[in-house]
Amino acid sequence: MFPWASLISLAGQGIGYLFSASNARKQEQAEQAEYARQIAAEEAKANEDILSRSENKQLLAEYDRKAKDQVETARNIAAITGATPEYGLAVQEAVAEGRADLMGNIAAGASERKDKSDAAVEKIRQNKAASDLARMEAKNQSYANLIANSASAFGSLVGGYKGKQPAAPAEDSNKTKQQTTIPPVVDKDLIEGQDDSLEEFMRTHG
Repeated sequence: MFPWASLISLAGQGIGYLFSASNARKQEQAEQAEYARQIAAEEAKANEDILSRSENKQLLAEYDRKAKDQVETARNIAAITGATPEYGLAVQEAVAEGRADLMGNIAAGASERKDKSDAAVEKIRQNKAASDLARMEAKNQSYANLIANSASAFGSLVGGYKGKQPAAPAEDSNKTKQQTTIPPVVDKDLIEGQDDSLEEFMRTHG
């Protein structure tokens, strides 16, 4: 009888491996897409135009509004008190310096944010590398298990099939006896004696 159980086991292992590999591939694709999304988001933060951020725009707009009011106030005071033009220039220089300091603070914040984003990107890449390594080791182990289990199932399949081979036909007992019959032993002296008697008979009656 053909060893169907071993054959079914062997086929089941192959199908199970393919199913697991398909699920693992889908999970890997999802993880790779998520890593790519995280890296892109952090890199966008690192390379962002500092003046495009809403909070920086708001700070600069607020400063410019206050600076304009200060300059206007300084002009009015100069007109009333008769202050020299140097007074107005000093106010304008102070406003310009203040705006430069504000831009410096914004740039410093952007640099710190870029450093954090770069560190986050590096961490994401390290996590991705560790995940890729673990996934590769799991794939190799799964493949090794498949080979070992398949070899065992195949051995059972072959062994079961050999064990079911038909027995060899029984030999004919008569034929065996004929093949094993020992021929009679001939006495050489007896034959020579018979030959001498026959020769004597021919001489006497010849």
